[in-house]
Order: sequence, then C-alpha cells, then structure tokens
Amino acid sequence: AASPTRSGQKARIISPVFGPTTSGACTFTFYYHMFGSTIGNLTIYTRTAVGGQLKQRYRRRGTT
Repeated sequence: AASPTRSGQKARIISPVFGPTTSGACTFTFYYHMFGSTIGNLTIYTRTAVGGQLKQRYRRRGTT
C-alpha cells in the first residue's frame, strides 16, 4: 500500500539520457491516472543536457 500523502508532495521519475536518433525524433511513453478529489497536477519537463535548463512540455490537472 502507498504511504499517506500530504498536500504539496512531489515525485520525480528520472531517466537515463536518451541518445539522438537518425531522424532527430525522440518519443517517451508512459501511462498514468489522475482520478480523485485530492489529485494535483502532472507536469512533464525535458532538458537537452545533463544539468541543463528544464523545459515544460506537458501539464495536466487531476479531476475533482
């Protein structure tokens, strides 16, 4: 079972660096659900270099 959560808590998923492809395209696929009255936001960021600036790519609000 998951531990109890508190408002404002954050989680991070950090992946290895993705190498460039010959086409220059890169796809990252993941699955999630955001149902419930206490779900906050999901925001996805990318960066082009280790330690580089984060760029927001996606943001979704949970259902209420």
